[in-house]
Amino acid sequence: MTAREKLDARATELKLDGTGLSNTKLAKLIKDTEAANASPADQSTGNQPVAETISGAALKSDAQAAADTQAAADAQAAADAQAAASEEGPTITVVGPKKGRWRIGRQFTLEPTVIAVSDLTEDQIAALERDPLLIINAAASR
Repeated sequence: MTAREKLDARATELKLDGTGLSNTKLAKLIKDTEAANASPADQSTGNQPVAETISGAALKSDAQAAADTQAAADAQAAADAQAAASEEGPTITVVGPKKGRWRIGRQFTLEPTVIAVSDLTEDQIAALERDPLLIINAAASR
């Protein structure tokens, strides 16, 4: 069982929703909940909550958690773009960094932005594709 599966299982036991949370944040939520629910007997016997026992090397670093968030946003953007492409024609979905990024007169954040290809010039498309901080998905061939 992976560290994430252990965290998800414990979150389910505690009736917590860990959807969209990084391993680090979910472990903290579990730890805080377990601490709030801990009985005096647990504290005196030294029973360790699951979040503490699988922390350390098993949990991903903040950088990896950020990469996971970006990958999830990228996958969602691709799915959104494909759905939009079937209805509106070719589209481009753009996902930016957490703090946001301005390009071609638009702001891009972690929230996927779907743009119809017909609304963009070739220069604008090229500018988006060249930007290393943006994730671009084309829903259909241009």
